[in-house]
Amino acid sequence: MKKVIIGLIILVAVALFGSHYYYTQQIAKRLDTAAMMVGSMGGDLEYRDITITLGGEVRIEGLFVQVPGMGGALNIDRIAVHTGGPLGVHSLAMDIRNQQLPKTLGVSFEGVRFPLSTEAGMDPMGAGAFAAAGCGDRIGFGTSELVQMGYSGLVMDGRVDYQFIGGGQLLNLTLDSHFRDMHRTKVSMELSLGASSLNATAVGMAATNAELLGLTIDYRDRGYAQRVIEFCRNETDLSRPAFIAQHLEAWQQMWQRLGFVAGPTMTEAYRTFLAEPDQIGLSIKPRGELNMDELSRSSPEMLLYQLQATLSVNQEEVGQLDLAVREGGPLILESDKAPTEGETSTGGGMPSDSSSVAAPPGAQRISMANLGQYLNRDVQLHLQDGRKLEGQIEEAGRVSLQFKRYHSGGYMVQPVKYTDIKAVYLRENR
Repeated sequence: MKKVIIGLIILVAVALFGSHYYYTQQIAKRLDTAAMMVGSMGGDLEYRDITITLGGEVRIEGLFVQVPGMGGALNIDRIAVHTGGPLGVHSLAMDIRNQQLPKTLGVSFEGVRFPLSTEAGMDPMGAGAFAAAGCGDRIGFGTSELVQMGYSGLVMDGRVDYQFIGGGQLLNLTLDSHFRDMHRTKVSMELSLGASSLNATAVGMAATNAELLGLTIDYRDRGYAQRVIEFCRNETDLSRPAFIAQHLEAWQQMWQRLGFVAGPTMTEAYRTFLAEPDQIGLSIKPRGELNMDELSRSSPEMLLYQLQATLSVNQEEVGQLDLAVREGGPLILESDKAPTEGETSTGGGMPSDSSSVAAPPGAQRISMANLGQYLNRDVQLHLQDGRKLEGQIEEAGRVSLQFKRYHSGGYMVQPVKYTDIKAVYLRENR
Protein backbone atom coordinates (compact mmCIF):
# COMPACT_ATOMS: atom_id res chain seq x y z
CA MET A 1 0.00 0.00 0.00
CA LYS A 2 2.84 2.32 0.87
CA LYS A 3 4.43 1.72 -2.53
CA VAL A 4 1.11 2.49 -4.25
CA ILE A 5 0.78 5.82 -2.41
CA ILE A 6 4.38 6.77 -3.21
CA GLY A 7 3.82 5.80 -6.83
CA LEU A 8 0.72 7.98 -7.05
CA ILE A 9 2.59 10.92 -5.54
CA ILE A 10 5.38 10.51 -8.07
CA LEU A 11 2.87 10.23 -10.91
CA VAL A 12 1.07 13.41 -9.84
CA ALA A 13 4.38 15.25 -9.45
CA VAL A 14 5.58 14.20 -12.91
CA ALA A 15 2.25 15.20 -14.47
CA LEU A 16 2.24 18.53 -12.63
CA PHE A 17 5.82 19.47 -13.45
CA GLY A 18 5.39 18.23 -17.00
CA SER A 19 2.33 20.39 -17.59
CA HIS A 20 4.04 23.39 -15.97
CA TYR A 21 7.04 22.94 -18.30
CA TYR A 22 4.72 22.72 -21.32
CA TYR A 23 2.83 25.90 -20.42
CA THR A 24 6.07 27.72 -19.64
CA GLN A 25 7.31 26.94 -23.15
CA GLN A 26 4.02 28.06 -24.70
CA ILE A 27 4.14 31.39 -22.88
CA ALA A 28 7.79 31.87 -23.90
CA LYS A 29 6.88 31.28 -27.56
CA ARG A 30 4.15 33.91 -27.45
CA LEU A 31 6.40 36.44 -25.74
CA ASP A 32 9.14 35.81 -28.29
CA THR A 33 6.63 36.36 -31.11
CA ALA A 34 5.50 39.62 -29.49
CA ALA A 35 9.15 40.68 -29.14
CA MET A 36 9.69 40.16 -32.86
CA MET A 37 6.63 42.26 -33.69
CA VAL A 38 7.75 45.09 -31.37
CA GLY A 39 11.26 44.88 -32.82
CA SER A 40 9.91 45.23 -36.36
CA MET A 41 8.38 48.56 -35.28
CA GLY A 42 11.73 49.81 -33.98
CA GLY A 43 11.02 48.95 -30.35
CA ASP A 44 12.28 46.40 -27.87
CA LEU A 45 10.65 43.76 -25.64
CA GLU A 46 12.75 41.62 -23.33
CA TYR A 47 12.15 39.41 -20.31
CA ARG A 48 14.47 37.59 -17.93
CA ASP A 49 12.54 34.47 -16.94
CA ILE A 50 9.18 32.66 -16.91
CA THR A 51 8.20 30.40 -14.01
CA ILE A 52 5.08 28.62 -12.81
CA THR A 53 4.89 27.99 -9.07
CA LEU A 54 3.35 24.99 -7.34
CA GLY A 55 0.56 27.28 -6.19
CA GLY A 56 -0.49 27.94 -9.81
CA GLU A 57 1.09 31.37 -10.18
CA VAL A 58 2.49 32.25 -13.62
CA ARG A 59 5.37 34.72 -13.30
CA ILE A 60 7.13 36.75 -15.96
CA GLU A 61 10.26 38.29 -14.45
CA GLY A 62 12.27 41.31 -15.57
CA LEU A 63 10.09 42.66 -18.38
CA PHE A 64 11.43 45.57 -20.43
CA VAL A 65 9.26 47.28 -23.06
CA GLN A 66 10.12 50.19 -25.31
CA VAL A 67 7.83 51.16 -28.17
CA PRO A 68 8.27 54.21 -30.47
CA GLY A 69 5.96 57.00 -29.35
CA MET A 70 5.46 55.53 -25.87
CA GLY A 71 7.44 58.36 -24.27
CA GLY A 72 10.03 56.22 -22.50
CA ALA A 73 10.92 52.65 -21.63
CA LEU A 74 8.80 50.60 -19.22
CA ASN A 75 10.52 48.33 -16.71
CA ILE A 76 8.49 45.79 -14.72
CA ASP A 77 10.07 43.56 -12.08
CA ARG A 78 7.30 40.95 -12.27
CA ILE A 79 3.92 40.25 -13.84
CA ALA A 80 2.00 37.38 -12.29
CA VAL A 81 -1.25 35.61 -13.10
CA HIS A 82 -2.86 34.07 -10.01
CA THR A 83 -4.91 31.00 -10.94
CA GLY A 84 -5.71 29.87 -7.40
CA GLY A 85 -4.16 26.38 -7.17
CA PRO A 86 -1.71 23.76 -8.49
CA LEU A 87 -4.02 22.80 -11.36
CA GLY A 88 -5.11 26.39 -11.99
CA VAL A 89 -2.87 26.96 -15.01
CA HIS A 90 -4.26 23.90 -16.79
CA SER A 91 -7.82 24.90 -15.88
CA LEU A 92 -7.16 28.41 -17.21
CA ALA A 93 -5.86 27.01 -20.49
CA MET A 94 -8.92 24.78 -20.84
CA ASP A 95 -11.26 27.69 -20.06
CA ILE A 96 -9.59 29.81 -22.74
CA ARG A 97 -9.82 26.97 -25.24
CA ASN A 98 -13.53 26.56 -24.47
CA GLN A 99 -14.16 30.33 -24.53
CA GLN A 100 -15.06 30.25 -20.84
CA LEU A 101 -14.04 32.76 -18.20
CA PRO A 102 -12.44 31.33 -15.05
CA LYS A 103 -14.57 31.61 -11.92
CA THR A 104 -11.81 33.57 -10.22
CA LEU A 105 -8.57 35.11 -11.48
CA GLY A 106 -6.00 37.68 -10.44
CA VAL A 107 -3.24 39.60 -12.25
CA SER A 108 -0.54 41.51 -10.39
CA PHE A 109 2.31 43.85 -11.35
CA GLU A 110 5.33 44.45 -9.15
CA GLY A 111 7.91 47.17 -9.60
CA VAL A 112 6.44 49.00 -12.59
CA ARG A 113 8.86 51.88 -13.10
CA PHE A 114 7.87 55.15 -14.79
CA PRO A 115 10.16 58.11 -15.40
CA LEU A 116 8.95 61.25 -13.62
CA SER A 117 8.47 62.95 -17.00
CA THR A 118 5.54 60.67 -17.92
CA GLU A 119 1.93 61.66 -17.26
CA ALA A 120 1.68 59.09 -14.47
CA GLY A 121 4.79 60.50 -12.86
CA MET A 122 3.76 64.14 -13.08
CA ASP A 123 0.37 63.50 -11.52
CA PRO A 124 0.67 60.36 -9.38
CA MET A 125 -2.46 61.08 -7.33
CA GLY A 126 -4.65 61.71 -10.36
CA ALA A 127 -5.71 64.94 -8.65
CA GLY A 128 -4.01 67.48 -10.91
CA ALA A 129 -4.93 71.03 -9.97
CA PHE A 130 -6.57 69.93 -6.70
CA ALA A 131 -3.28 68.71 -5.23
CA ALA A 132 -1.51 71.92 -6.28
CA ALA A 133 -4.31 74.30 -5.21
CA GLY A 134 -2.90 77.30 -3.34
CA CYS A 135 0.70 76.38 -4.22
CA GLY A 136 1.38 79.54 -6.21
CA ASP A 137 -0.24 79.52 -9.65
CA ARG A 138 0.46 75.82 -10.36
CA ILE A 139 -2.04 73.50 -12.01
CA GLY A 140 0.05 70.43 -11.19
CA PHE A 141 3.60 69.40 -10.38
CA GLY A 142 6.32 68.98 -12.98
CA THR A 143 9.43 66.84 -12.92
CA SER A 144 11.62 69.41 -11.18
CA GLU A 145 9.07 69.89 -8.39
CA LEU A 146 8.76 66.15 -7.78
CA VAL A 147 12.56 65.94 -7.61
CA GLN A 148 12.55 68.70 -5.01
CA MET A 149 10.02 66.62 -3.03
CA GLY A 150 12.57 63.80 -2.96
CA TYR A 151 11.36 61.59 -5.82
CA SER A 152 13.76 60.28 -8.45
CA GLY A 153 11.29 57.97 -10.21
CA LEU A 154 7.89 56.39 -9.83
CA VAL A 155 7.46 52.75 -8.82
CA MET A 156 4.02 51.14 -8.83
CA ASP A 157 2.66 47.79 -7.66
CA GLY A 158 -0.84 46.80 -8.70
CA ARG A 159 -3.27 43.91 -8.66
CA VAL A 160 -6.65 43.20 -10.27
CA ASP A 161 -8.87 40.36 -9.03
CA TYR A 162 -12.34 39.21 -9.98
CA GLN A 163 -14.70 36.50 -8.77
CA PHE A 164 -17.94 35.27 -10.30
CA ILE A 165 -20.63 34.10 -7.88
CA GLY A 166 -23.61 31.91 -8.73
CA GLY A 167 -22.37 30.91 -12.18
CA GLY A 168 -22.29 34.49 -13.45
CA GLN A 169 -25.12 36.08 -11.48
CA LEU A 170 -22.82 38.30 -9.42
CA LEU A 171 -19.35 39.71 -10.05
CA ASN A 172 -16.91 41.07 -7.47
CA LEU A 173 -14.04 43.17 -8.85
CA THR A 174 -11.07 44.57 -6.89
CA LEU A 175 -8.33 46.93 -8.10
CA ASP A 176 -5.39 47.70 -5.84
CA SER A 177 -2.65 50.18 -6.84
CA HIS A 178 0.32 51.16 -4.71
CA PHE A 179 2.70 53.96 -5.71
CA ARG A 180 5.68 53.43 -3.44
CA ASP A 181 6.37 56.29 -1.00
CA MET A 182 3.27 58.03 -2.36
CA HIS A 183 -0.10 56.38 -1.82
CA ARG A 184 -2.18 53.23 -2.08
CA THR A 185 -5.71 53.07 -3.48
CA LYS A 186 -8.05 50.09 -3.37
CA VAL A 187 -11.33 50.04 -5.32
CA SER A 188 -13.87 47.25 -4.78
CA MET A 189 -17.00 46.89 -6.90
CA GLU A 190 -19.97 44.54 -6.61
CA LEU A 191 -22.13 44.02 -9.69
CA SER A 192 -25.33 42.15 -10.40
CA LEU A 193 -24.34 40.63 -13.74
CA GLY A 194 -27.14 38.17 -14.47
CA ALA A 195 -25.09 36.13 -16.98
CA SER A 196 -26.58 32.75 -17.92
CA SER A 197 -23.13 31.12 -17.77
CA LEU A 198 -19.41 31.91 -17.70
CA ASN A 199 -19.22 31.67 -21.48
CA ALA A 200 -17.27 34.70 -22.72
CA THR A 201 -20.05 35.74 -25.10
CA ALA A 202 -22.76 35.40 -22.43
CA VAL A 203 -20.74 37.45 -19.94
CA GLY A 204 -19.99 40.09 -22.57
CA MET A 205 -23.66 40.48 -23.46
CA ALA A 206 -24.66 40.72 -19.80
CA ALA A 207 -21.94 43.25 -18.95
CA THR A 208 -23.66 46.27 -20.53
CA ASN A 209 -26.76 45.72 -18.39
CA ALA A 210 -24.88 44.85 -15.20
CA GLU A 211 -26.26 46.74 -12.21
CA LEU A 212 -24.02 48.42 -9.68
CA LEU A 213 -24.71 47.13 -6.17
CA GLY A 214 -21.92 48.84 -4.31
CA LEU A 215 -18.54 50.53 -4.67
CA THR A 216 -15.86 51.31 -2.09
CA ILE A 217 -12.77 53.47 -2.58
CA ASP A 218 -10.04 53.44 0.05
CA TYR A 219 -7.10 55.83 -0.28
CA ARG A 220 -4.09 55.49 2.05
CA ASP A 221 -1.45 58.16 1.92
CA ARG A 222 2.13 56.88 2.03
CA GLY A 223 3.97 60.18 2.25
CA TYR A 224 2.92 62.11 -0.86
CA ALA A 225 0.52 64.55 0.81
CA GLN A 226 3.07 65.37 3.49
CA ARG A 227 5.76 66.08 0.90
CA VAL A 228 3.38 68.27 -1.14
CA ILE A 229 2.45 70.31 1.94
CA GLU A 230 6.09 70.84 2.92
CA PHE A 231 7.13 71.73 -0.63
CA CYS A 232 4.31 74.25 -1.07
CA ARG A 233 4.81 75.68 2.41
CA ASN A 234 8.41 76.49 1.49
CA GLU A 235 7.41 77.79 -1.96
CA THR A 236 4.82 80.17 -0.51
CA ASP A 237 6.91 81.06 2.56
CA LEU A 238 3.97 80.30 4.85
CA SER A 239 3.70 78.40 8.08
CA ARG A 240 2.10 74.96 7.86
CA PRO A 241 -1.28 76.13 9.32
CA ALA A 242 -1.29 79.19 7.05
CA PHE A 243 -0.57 77.19 3.91
CA ILE A 244 -3.19 74.54 4.76
CA ALA A 245 -5.77 77.34 5.17
CA GLN A 246 -4.72 78.83 1.81
CA HIS A 247 -4.76 75.42 0.12
CA LEU A 248 -8.20 74.59 1.52
CA GLU A 249 -9.64 77.87 0.24
CA ALA A 250 -8.15 77.30 -3.23
CA TRP A 251 -9.38 73.67 -3.16
CA GLN A 252 -12.95 74.85 -2.48
CA GLN A 253 -12.67 77.39 -5.28
CA MET A 254 -11.44 74.67 -7.65
CA TRP A 255 -14.64 72.69 -7.04
CA GLN A 256 -16.70 75.82 -7.74
CA ARG A 257 -14.87 76.43 -11.01
CA LEU A 258 -15.93 72.94 -12.03
CA GLY A 259 -19.54 73.71 -11.16
CA PHE A 260 -19.75 72.10 -7.69
CA VAL A 261 -19.77 73.12 -4.05
CA ALA A 262 -17.96 71.13 -1.38
CA GLY A 263 -20.27 71.08 1.65
CA PRO A 264 -19.23 71.49 5.30
CA THR A 265 -18.87 67.74 5.97
CA MET A 266 -16.65 67.20 2.94
CA THR A 267 -14.60 70.33 3.67
CA GLU A 268 -14.08 69.50 7.33
CA ALA A 269 -13.15 65.92 6.43
CA TYR A 270 -10.48 67.17 4.04
CA ARG A 271 -9.22 69.58 6.71
CA THR A 272 -8.85 66.62 9.09
CA PHE A 273 -6.94 64.68 6.44
CA LEU A 274 -4.57 67.60 5.78
CA ALA A 275 -3.79 67.87 9.49
CA GLU A 276 -2.80 64.19 9.58
CA PRO A 277 -2.67 62.65 6.08
CA ASP A 278 -3.61 59.00 6.46
CA GLN A 279 -6.84 57.68 4.92
CA ILE A 280 -9.85 58.83 2.90
CA GLY A 281 -12.65 56.40 2.08
CA LEU A 282 -15.91 56.42 0.15
CA SER A 283 -18.65 53.81 0.41
CA ILE A 284 -21.03 54.30 -2.53
CA LYS A 285 -24.41 52.77 -3.23
CA PRO A 286 -26.94 53.62 -5.98
CA ARG A 287 -30.20 55.23 -4.85
CA GLY A 288 -32.12 52.92 -7.23
CA GLU A 289 -31.39 50.51 -10.03
CA LEU A 290 -28.40 51.74 -12.02
CA ASN A 291 -26.76 49.69 -14.76
CA MET A 292 -23.25 50.27 -16.08
CA ASP A 293 -24.45 51.68 -19.40
CA GLU A 294 -26.46 54.37 -17.62
CA LEU A 295 -23.55 54.99 -15.29
CA SER A 296 -21.12 55.53 -18.16
CA ARG A 297 -23.47 58.03 -19.84
CA SER A 298 -24.32 59.99 -16.70
CA SER A 299 -22.86 63.45 -16.24
CA PRO A 300 -21.01 64.22 -12.98
CA GLU A 301 -23.98 66.34 -11.92
CA MET A 302 -26.41 63.46 -12.48
CA LEU A 303 -24.19 61.05 -10.55
CA LEU A 304 -24.64 63.15 -7.42
CA TYR A 305 -28.35 62.32 -7.53
CA GLN A 306 -27.94 58.70 -8.62
CA LEU A 307 -25.36 57.73 -6.00
CA GLN A 308 -25.25 58.00 -2.23
CA ALA A 309 -21.76 58.15 -0.72
CA THR A 310 -20.58 57.84 2.88
CA LEU A 311 -17.27 59.50 3.67
CA SER A 312 -14.60 58.35 6.13
CA VAL A 313 -11.33 59.98 7.14
CA ASN A 314 -8.47 58.36 9.04
CA GLN A 315 -10.58 55.24 9.64
CA GLU A 316 -13.53 57.18 11.13
CA GLU A 317 -16.89 57.65 9.38
CA VAL A 318 -17.79 61.33 9.19
CA GLY A 319 -21.14 61.29 7.35
CA GLN A 320 -22.66 61.63 3.90
CA LEU A 321 -20.61 63.19 1.12
CA ASP A 322 -22.22 66.61 0.64
CA LEU A 323 -20.82 67.60 -2.74
CA ALA A 324 -23.53 69.56 -4.59
CA VAL A 325 -24.08 71.27 -7.94
CA ARG A 326 -23.30 74.99 -7.78
CA GLU A 327 -26.23 77.31 -8.48
CA GLY A 328 -25.53 79.44 -11.53
CA GLY A 329 -23.05 76.97 -13.02
CA PRO A 330 -19.26 76.97 -12.79
CA LEU A 331 -17.56 79.88 -11.08
CA ILE A 332 -15.82 82.08 -13.65
CA LEU A 333 -13.03 84.18 -12.23
CA GLU A 334 -12.05 87.51 -13.70
CA SER A 335 -8.83 85.90 -14.91
CA ASP A 336 -10.85 83.30 -16.87
CA LYS A 337 -12.54 85.89 -19.05
CA ALA A 338 -11.15 86.80 -22.46
CA PRO A 339 -8.82 89.81 -22.07
CA THR A 340 -9.16 92.89 -24.20
CA GLU A 341 -6.35 93.68 -26.58
CA GLY A 342 -3.26 94.82 -24.74
CA GLU A 343 -4.31 93.44 -21.37
CA THR A 344 -2.08 91.08 -19.46
CA SER A 345 -3.67 87.86 -18.29
CA THR A 346 -2.54 84.69 -16.59
CA GLY A 347 -5.99 83.24 -15.95
CA GLY A 348 -7.29 79.78 -15.49
CA GLY A 349 -4.60 78.75 -13.04
CA MET A 350 -2.05 78.75 -15.86
CA PRO A 351 1.61 79.47 -15.25
CA SER A 352 2.10 83.19 -14.86
CA ASP A 353 3.55 85.11 -17.79
CA SER A 354 4.22 88.80 -17.98
CA SER A 355 3.39 89.01 -21.70
CA SER A 356 -0.12 89.86 -22.87
CA VAL A 357 -2.39 87.33 -24.53
CA ALA A 358 -4.59 88.89 -27.20
CA ALA A 359 -7.86 87.04 -27.78
CA PRO A 360 -8.57 85.99 -31.40
CA PRO A 361 -11.48 87.96 -32.90
CA GLY A 362 -14.82 86.54 -31.81
CA ALA A 363 -13.20 83.95 -29.53
CA GLN A 364 -14.13 83.04 -25.97
CA ARG A 365 -11.42 82.26 -23.47
CA ILE A 366 -11.83 78.89 -21.71
CA SER A 367 -10.82 78.25 -18.12
CA MET A 368 -8.10 75.63 -17.80
CA ALA A 369 -10.20 73.94 -15.13
CA ASN A 370 -13.09 73.44 -17.57
CA LEU A 371 -11.31 72.10 -20.66
CA GLY A 372 -13.02 68.72 -20.30
CA GLN A 373 -16.33 70.43 -21.11
CA TYR A 374 -15.10 71.43 -24.60
CA LEU A 375 -14.15 68.08 -26.11
CA ASN A 376 -14.27 67.81 -29.93
CA ARG A 377 -14.92 71.53 -30.40
CA ASP A 378 -12.74 73.94 -32.38
CA VAL A 379 -10.23 75.70 -30.13
CA GLN A 380 -6.96 77.59 -30.40
CA LEU A 381 -4.10 76.95 -27.97
CA HIS A 382 -1.69 79.76 -27.14
CA LEU A 383 1.54 78.15 -25.93
CA GLN A 384 4.15 79.57 -23.57
CA ASP A 385 6.73 79.60 -26.40
CA GLY A 386 4.50 81.86 -28.53
CA ARG A 387 3.12 79.21 -30.91
CA LYS A 388 -0.59 78.91 -31.67
CA LEU A 389 -2.23 75.56 -32.44
CA GLU A 390 -5.71 75.15 -33.88
CA GLY A 391 -7.68 71.93 -33.59
CA GLN A 392 -9.87 69.98 -31.18
CA ILE A 393 -9.40 68.61 -27.67
CA GLU A 394 -9.91 64.84 -27.90
CA GLU A 395 -9.19 64.15 -24.24
CA ALA A 396 -8.40 66.24 -21.16
CA GLY A 397 -6.01 64.07 -19.16
CA ARG A 398 -4.58 64.72 -15.73
CA VAL A 399 -1.53 66.70 -16.84
CA SER A 400 -1.93 67.01 -20.61
CA LEU A 401 -4.39 67.28 -23.48
CA GLN A 402 -4.73 64.91 -26.42
CA PHE A 403 -4.98 67.55 -29.13
CA LYS A 404 -6.13 66.75 -32.70
CA ARG A 405 -5.07 69.15 -35.43
CA TYR A 406 -4.97 69.25 -39.23
CA HIS A 407 -1.52 68.36 -40.54
CA SER A 408 -0.13 67.48 -43.99
CA GLY A 409 -3.47 66.61 -45.57
CA GLY A 410 -4.72 64.62 -42.59
CA TYR A 411 -5.13 64.73 -38.83
CA MET A 412 -2.62 64.03 -36.10
CA VAL A 413 -3.14 63.74 -32.36
CA GLN A 414 -0.43 65.02 -30.06
CA PRO A 415 -0.15 65.44 -26.28
CA VAL A 416 0.16 69.01 -25.00
CA LYS A 417 1.10 69.52 -21.35
CA TYR A 418 -0.97 72.03 -19.39
CA THR A 419 2.23 73.67 -18.17
CA ASP A 420 3.06 74.51 -21.83
CA ILE A 421 -0.29 76.29 -22.39
CA LYS A 422 -0.74 80.01 -21.77
CA ALA A 423 -4.38 80.33 -22.89
CA VAL A 424 -7.15 78.41 -24.66
CA TYR A 425 -9.87 79.98 -26.82
CA LEU A 426 -13.10 78.58 -28.27
CA ARG A 427 -13.12 79.34 -32.01
CA GLU A 428 -16.65 78.29 -33.07
CA ASN A 429 -17.85 81.88 -33.48
CA ARG A 430 -15.44 82.68 -36.31
